[in-house]
Amino acid sequence: MKIIELIKKKLGLNEADLDKDLDLNSVKKMQMHLDEMADELIIQSQQKEAELKDAENQAWIKKVNEGRANSKRVSQARQKIRHEARINPARLRKLKAEGKL
Repeated sequence: MKIIELIKKKLGLNEADLDKDLDLNSVKKMQMHLDEMADELIIQSQQKEAELKDAENQAWIKKVNEGRANSKRVSQARQKIRHEARINPARLRKLKAEGKL
């Protein structure tokens, strides 16, 4: 019985409509309700697709950021070594002892 009730609800029918013969107005009314249901289903499927795309994009962004983090770390280490190469070794030892480098 629940299926019949669901169909009645989705088609916008009530008990009085079920006792009548099928006419053009009732068909148009059912068609209008079916079109609304189809629009709702289309919107839901588009939202699901958008969510899936967003999840894929977030995963790709995460992978790219992880890859860039490694190269960024390497780049910063090289830059630090280049900078420290220009500092006098005695001064460098003193600065490291003081915790400034």
